Amino acid sequence: MENGGNMVKKIIKFLFILLCIFLMFFSISGCSTQKTEEEELKEKNLSEIEYLDNYIVLMLNSINDIDLKQYDAKIERTENLNEVINTDEEISSEDSGNNIVQYMMIPNMILNSDHMTNWEGLKIEIENLNNIWPSIIVDFYEANIDNNKLTEFSNEINTCTKNIKEENRAETLNSLVKLYDYIPFFLEKIDNNKAKIGITKTKANVLRGYADIDLEQWDELNQNLDNAISDYDVVVNNIDVSEKEYNVDKAYVLLQELKNACETKDKELLFMKYKNLMEELIIL
Repeated sequence: MENGGNMVKKIIKFLFILLCIFLMFFSISGCSTQKTEEEELKEKNLSEIEYLDNYIVLMLNSINDIDLKQYDAKIERTENLNEVINTDEEISSEDSGNNIVQYMMIPNMILNSDHMTNWEGLKIEIENLNNIWPSIIVDFYEANIDNNKLTEFSNEINTCTKNIKEENRAETLNSLVKLYDYIPFFLEKIDNNKAKIGITKTKANVLRGYADIDLEQWDELNQNLDNAISDYDVVVNNIDVSEKEYNVDKAYVLLQELKNACETKDKELLFMKYKNLMEELIIL
């Protein structure tokens, strides 16, 4: 009985040691994965900056009906099989009772666009920005972003809202470009990643150039693209090229292509070069 009792004690002791090791491991791993409030706030701030970045670019592009997606999906129903067979679009189809459902991928092309501004869409977008901005202010203020800059951004949103309401194309372009100018500033206050900051500064100058194309301000276009090339040098020298070397190099080539096309003063050609460049910059 004594030997049996000792064996039980040894087993209990062994299990106790295992439990202690498990708890210790769980505690260490739990602490290592748990984020601090500061880290959570930073992640939230970066998401909000990305949202503002994408949203302002979307609004600017919509002024000339430019879509950075390569294709749009279109769904149609038809009873005429010949319409499906003879169409030049790239489609797939399926039989749905008496109708044939067509799924078409339509290319987003610059040369086929009429560059008409969808003012109703812009009015919805600027109202959405007005609704979301107060929540972002609270988070940016908590991250110690200069309150004066937040106020300036709010005032610029008000100016942009007025311009869109009045359907003033030139002033809407200018106010949206001014809004984007704050993106690199906000990012610098949240993150010290030089490559990311360089990308936003490059985009800010490219977007100024985009407005110059629309307004036919050719000297300003050249200067802004020179500034974009200078800012992009920071990206080339700081980004992890092992991950995105191809994309970094391609964006540089596209930036030079846009710059070289300036002398043509051909708006459609320049918008096409701009679209190709922005498609690459947004994935860096």
